[in-house]
Amino acid sequence: MSITVWTCRRVVNAARDVGYAPVSLGDAPQSVLGLKDWSMFESLAASSIAAVAMWPASVAICGRRLAFASTYITSTMVLALAAGALTRYLPVSAMGWPVHASLGAAAGVLAAQVTIDIWARRLPLRPSITMAAIVLISLPIGSATSRLWPAVVCATLMTAISATLMLTSGRRLGRGDVYLSPLLGAIIGIVNPWGLLTAWLATTVLAALFALAALFIGTAKRDTLIPYGPFMVAGTVIAVAAGVAAQ
Repeated sequence: MSITVWTCRRVVNAARDVGYAPVSLGDAPQSVLGLKDWSMFESLAASSIAAVAMWPASVAICGRRLAFASTYITSTMVLALAAGALTRYLPVSAMGWPVHASLGAAAGVLAAQVTIDIWARRLPLRPSITMAAIVLISLPIGSATSRLWPAVVCATLMTAISATLMLTSGRRLGRGDVYLSPLLGAIIGIVNPWGLLTAWLATTVLAALFALAALFIGTAKRDTLIPYGPFMVAGTVIAVAAGVAAQ
């Protein structure tokens, strides 16, 4: 047991030195199981598991293409690192491991959804709504009950906005975008509920810039539908980053 404790202490202290662990384990063996020390590892592990679990369904929809695989891996790495970094900052760092793990799993699911939307122009409904429920349930379990109602409110508002846009924009937003909204809104609500406005502003600007660039280059026409899911995810990442920076 003492060898195991010593080994774990050395690993975490080494990780801390390169910026992956917020605190040292110290001399107390009990701290080896301290969840705060392992928050980023919990998130990254959950991201990897979720991404692997989503891989078969993603391949079934998009096919085995090198470009698809590279997009999937890149999206997973970026979102997993973003979720892992989020667990190092308040208010998420003060929450329990269920929240860290659920945010990591959400990153893995979102990476798959982004990739599918890019290559197949669709967003599977069940993963989005299931992951949203898991994130919300993790809050009271992970000692973050105070963040439950902000997350629920933001998830509801995000869904209402996207549903309204779907009905008023000539179906340029699809059902998949609406079903993705509760998950994104819940994540924003956990960090900073006011970030909902930032998320939609960033989403709109990024999508508009992409559409203009595509028209200028000639890869799209005025009636070409663009995948909106990746921009919604990017807008959420920007809003969460702004919320963390404002803490």
